[in-house]
Amino acid sequence: MSLALYRKYRPQTFREVSGQTHIKTTLQNELEMDRVSHAYLFSGPRGTGKTTMARLLAKSVNCLSRKKGESEPCSKCEACAEITDGRSLDVIEIDAASHTGVDNVRENIIQSSKFTPTQRKYKVFIIDEVHMLSISAFNALLKTLEEPPKHAMFILATTELHKVPETILSRCQRFIFRIVAYEEIIKRLDYIIAKEEKKVDAEVVEIIARRSGGYVRDAESLLGQALSLGDKKITLDLAKLVIPFSDFQLVLEFIAMLQQKNTVGAVTFINNILGEGVDLTRFIIEAIEGLRKILLLTLGASLDAYAMNVRKEDELKLLGLSKSFSTDEIISIIETLLEYKEKIPLSPIEQLPIEIAILEICGQNSAKGARSKNNFLSDKAETFKKYDPKTHPLAQEDLSRQGGENNKGSKRSPTMEAVTQHWNQILEQIKKYNHTLFSFIRLNKPKSVKNNVIELVVNYSFHKERVEEMKNKLAIENILQEILGEKMKIECILIERKEDESGVLKEDKEIEAIAQEFGGSVIE
Repeated sequence: MSLALYRKYRPQTFREVSGQTHIKTTLQNELEMDRVSHAYLFSGPRGTGKTTMARLLAKSVNCLSRKKGESEPCSKCEACAEITDGRSLDVIEIDAASHTGVDNVRENIIQSSKFTPTQRKYKVFIIDEVHMLSISAFNALLKTLEEPPKHAMFILATTELHKVPETILSRCQRFIFRIVAYEEIIKRLDYIIAKEEKKVDAEVVEIIARRSGGYVRDAESLLGQALSLGDKKITLDLAKLVIPFSDFQLVLEFIAMLQQKNTVGAVTFINNILGEGVDLTRFIIEAIEGLRKILLLTLGASLDAYAMNVRKEDELKLLGLSKSFSTDEIISIIETLLEYKEKIPLSPIEQLPIEIAILEICGQNSAKGARSKNNFLSDKAETFKKYDPKTHPLAQEDLSRQGGENNKGSKRSPTMEAVTQHWNQILEQIKKYNHTLFSFIRLNKPKSVKNNVIELVVNYSFHKERVEEMKNKLAIENILQEILGEKMKIECILIERKEDESGVLKEDKEIEAIAQEFGGSVIE
């Protein structure tokens, strides 16, 4: 059985590691000065070199030929060969995902660390996915990290740093691994291609590097799929047989249709590419990435700095599209595509969620005689079981168009009397959107209406913060427009709270009532 490329060409020296210069430099300096730590914590995304760096560190500290003032392992001595082949008795690798319990930690780590190395200078414990350990296991490990034997070194690796207890973090030297730059991945792929004595079109290498997203292991796995075709030269057409490609030109074409509100064209386009075998989920991810790049351009950001893998000709096209969008429009489209992308696996018809997303983006679900936006979205919850209306940002542009059609010829702005008259109706719609938000707002009253701005009096700063969250404020203002027939804004005015005759804050009583409604109580 042939080895996967990422295993076959796993770096055996620090200079072979792609990227992570900040980590390599620090570790090499420590090795050269013979000041290595007893515990390290490597964190970062998958496939960025954490385990590779851990093995290199273990190899360097135990290398028989490494001289004073040097950092690179020789990769030739018996100790290096044992670690490279995975047969060293003094380098113990543990997968915490399958050894989560305290008993495993005691047996495999704590007890074992008490014994001196069989042959080498250090006994090295590499614990992968360490965040998977139980609390009891972490507590057991903590004592050993506090008072480690002189011959023991611990290297912990995790993709979820936030799940590692602070008590463990404080006893480790921490290194954060980053995704690798596009150019570094290109160099790495070219190196492997040369070693394999194959020829691969530069365009194929570029696409693989882009598709990897900065993860070296993903890039090497994709290259392995392409090289498995066996031909001496891997062309773009040949690579498409094993790698799910989607042409960025198609992405640009789709985004242009959304910008033009071309509903029929966009729906037809999605069905056509699906019929041609394009991975729909992958395509939508790339469309979202394209929109992100346009968003960066509208903000004046450099794609070179924040968005890898953009060819100059594509950047010019993106720049042209960016001039046709407002920032709010791009954000709205991205949020809609993100939401409906998650529904693809749940749908009996693969393209249906994206078709609905297109209708929503292009504003076709607010035609005359159609149901209101809220009802439309509520009904969609029947189709998609995991749909959560609380997370759905209402499309302001659609409701604006709908409100305008329903109130043509009306020039009078809603008065305070009209707002008060419809306030209960407004609260009911807010309750359907978000019950918690409704509970906050019902404690507060509108004070005045000036220039289509409703001033809402609130007694607590956290009420004000919750109401003024972007998605909540947008939803409330859309509900106001739908009920009052005019585009309205809402602003919160924070006022000082007052005590009642008994010396108790009136608002605290109301908060207590809400807590009881939810089956809880107020904690001082």
